[in-house]
Amino acid sequence: MVQDRVILRLNLVIWLLFVMIAMDLWPVLRMTRGIIVIIAVTLAAVLYWLLYKLE
Repeated sequence: MVQDRVILRLNLVIWLLFVMIAMDLWPVLRMTRGIIVIIAVTLAAVLYWLLYKLE
């Protein structure tokens, strides 16, 4: 159970990092910032799924 909590926290950190990277790397695309955030969240969700799939 403790291991599940640690993995969940790591996944939340990864998700937040993806969102922060998406907001910082493309400041030129301010009009499409929402699309970039959606892409980052989608990538984080896929990585989240892969982490649990590999275990």
